[in-house]
Amino acid sequence: MLDNETKQEIHKRLSGMQNEVEILFFPGPDENSAHIREMLKGLGSITPKLKVVLYDEAAPEAASFSIQNVPVMIFRGPGIKGDARFYGFPGGLEFPVFIEFIALAGSTERTGPFTGIIPLVKETLLVESLVSPACHFCPTAAYLTLKLALMSEHIKGYVYEIQEFPYLAQKYQVQAVPRTIVNDGKLDIRGAQPEDVFAMLLKRLLTGQPAN
Repeated sequence: MLDNETKQEIHKRLSGMQNEVEILFFPGPDENSAHIREMLKGLGSITPKLKVVLYDEAAPEAASFSIQNVPVMIFRGPGIKGDARFYGFPGGLEFPVFIEFIALAGSTERTGPFTGIIPLVKETLLVESLVSPACHFCPTAAYLTLKLALMSEHIKGYVYEIQEFPYLAQKYQVQAVPRTIVNDGKLDIRGAQPEDVFAMLLKRLLTGQPAN
């Protein structure tokens, strides 16, 4: 799935990783699970800093992670404080940001507007970003959702490829992506917002101000 040129580019991007990143993959019965498995095998051979654990369908280990949807990739490592997950296949325009997130997770750099709101997060914050591979604005929403999960043990940052999980589109009445839902709708962000705006909206929610 990953040709030599692509692997070389990914190696360059991941060469600065200081921390190990582990990706746990729990597949489903769908065709995309096979694609994800092959992609991860290729990524795992690029740098020793990236560890890939491939589980079989219906693996008992899934229970310890409260997995309700598959396929899913769960990111773990010294630089990941919270629960960062990507549900579905990160194809199309999502793939470059998927690699960028791995690089960020493997770095020690944590900067940007989100750092100012992390002390306010005292309880579980569930951030769900609904994206699609052909959407030009979705990579920003996906990246910021995953970035949030790096920064606090209280944050769950879940990215969903919406075409693979249509029930979420029905649940949240999604007509366009990206769409970012926080705590089951207490904050509803439509479209891609820059990190400073995202942080401002979260701060309003966390301090009891009207967020939407």
